Amino acid sequence: MKVLHIAAANSTSGGGEKHVADCLREMSIRGVELGLVAPVGGDLQDISSQLGVAYYPAPIDHGVVAPRTLIVRQAIADFAPDIIHAHGHRAALFARRADKRGAQRVVYTFHGIHVDKGMLSPAKMMVEHMLKSRTAAFIAVSQADLERAIKLDIASEDKISVVNNGIPDPKVPVSGFFRSGQDISPDEQIILSVGRISKEKNLYGLLRIFEIAGHIFENSGKQVPRLVMVCPGTPEEFKVLQGDIAAHPFAERIILLPRQKDLSSAYHDADIFALASLWEGRPYVLAETLSYATPVVGYAINGNIETVVDGKSGILVKLGDEQAFAQAIFNLLTNPEQMENFGSYGAQDMRENYSIDAMIDRLLSIYQGIISS
Repeated sequence: MKVLHIAAANSTSGGGEKHVADCLREMSIRGVELGLVAPVGGDLQDISSQLGVAYYPAPIDHGVVAPRTLIVRQAIADFAPDIIHAHGHRAALFARRADKRGAQRVVYTFHGIHVDKGMLSPAKMMVEHMLKSRTAAFIAVSQADLERAIKLDIASEDKISVVNNGIPDPKVPVSGFFRSGQDISPDEQIILSVGRISKEKNLYGLLRIFEIAGHIFENSGKQVPRLVMVCPGTPEEFKVLQGDIAAHPFAERIILLPRQKDLSSAYHDADIFALASLWEGRPYVLAETLSYATPVVGYAINGNIETVVDGKSGILVKLGDEQAFAQAIFNLLTNPEQMENFGSYGAQDMRENYSIDAMIDRLLSIYQGIISS
């Protein structure tokens, strides 16, 4: 079987790109002949090189569509795939414009559908409707996305299915490695948050929540925890965020880090994970942190609801209720037994329902069904 993956970004700091990287690694192990169309440079190109994946550089992350479509069309002609798997709207745009046989071999994964947030504008929606018939199968990463795609008529009900993002088994890092590296003492609690610098990740909302939580801890006579924020972004974006954090009332309790390639020790050493995103597709970062038995506090939004079992592996509060979010952080960090129970439940849930082997099995089954039809 020959599968050509198409991605419109090249960094694995986003969930969709992590998914592509996992597909390349795991399908390569299964003996699938793989190709990748993606922008030049970055993690996906490096991974392709390491795995011996046929790599076709294409600047499909920006710019005029027509000339870039020709580049993708040439890549398809050169690789001659049985399946073309497009990840996200822009990748699917190029895949379906470039391939006249799209209806027989293009698989399109929605990594979050957020029309109301401007991510699918009226113009993009029109394109989705026009190209719907050039798609052999649609994949949603959550039930909410499946239902939304059908309602918006951008996917055929008989061609769409949910495939949970699978995550690799957690690594076993040296206990305390992250703490010592960040000069955090053993008696200090850690709130970890990972999210790129973007509107939907709501980093400034998280900072407001931490201010409220800090006062709750102080008024209760307890030590304010450390907030560790891992925030991929441009140097300019990072510098602005650094400056704003410097003016925060609890600035001395906040550690801001740029993108980290390996977060295993951070997940392991954190006491809880906080995600203040305003919207999500199916956040990889939540599944990853839960796999390390670290409980979660977040908003009750699509994606989070399907990953975190409220009251069992974490606490989800009403979107926008920053006071409730801060109180949930305090309640969890001051209840060690609940933290341990939540962590154990979350790790077991990830092992049973988010296996990367199960994800690859499901994808290969979809591919084979298309090839055989």
